[in-house]
Amino acid sequence: MAEIKSTLDLVMEKTRGITLSQKDREEQKNREIKLKVEGLLKKFQNRELRKDQVEENFNALKKNYGETAQRLALSESIKRINLDENFNLLGDFLEGFWGLELGRVKFLLKNYHESLQNLTQETIARLKEVLEKKHFLSGSAVLPNVEGDNAWQAAVKEIKDRYYMQLSEEKERLIKNSFTAQD
Repeated sequence: MAEIKSTLDLVMEKTRGITLSQKDREEQKNREIKLKVEGLLKKFQNRELRKDQVEENFNALKKNYGETAQRLALSESIKRINLDENFNLLGDFLEGFWGLELGRVKFLLKNYHESLQNLTQETIARLKEVLEKKHFLSGSAVLPNVEGDNAWQAAVKEIKDRYYMQLSEEKERLIKNSFTAQD
C-alpha cells in the first residue's frame, strides 16, 4: 500500500533544494518585524500593554534586528495615527518614546473634530427648523436623525477626505524628518 504523505511532507520534498535569496530573507525579516510591531501597538492602544512594556519590546526588537527594526517600528507607530481614534495614548507614546514633535498633528486633529462638531450642530439646527415648519414638531424632546441626513453625510465625507489628505502628508513628513534626524 502506498504511503500517505501530509501536505507538510509534500511541501518539504518540493522545497528541499530551494534557498531564499538575500533580498527574500530581508523581506521576510521586515514582514516579521512589522507584524510584531503592529501587534505590540494594537495591544498598547487596546490597553493590554503598558507604555513601558511596549518600550521594552521595541528596545528588544532593536537589539535583535538592529536599525531596520527601529525604522520599521517608528514608521508603523506614526502610521497608526488616525482621524477617528483617540490620539492621547498614542500621542503620548510617540512624543515620549520617539521624541516626536506632534504639534501639527494635534492641531489637525483638533480642527477635524471641531469641523465635525460644528457641522453636526448646524445640521441639528437645520433639521429642527424643518421639523418645526413642516410637521409642527418642536421642543427639547425633538432629536433629529443627523446620520440619516444625506447633506450631512456628504459634508462629513468631504471633511474626512480633506483632513485625511492633510494627516497623510503630515505623517509622511514626520517619517521623513525622523529618518533624516537618525542618519
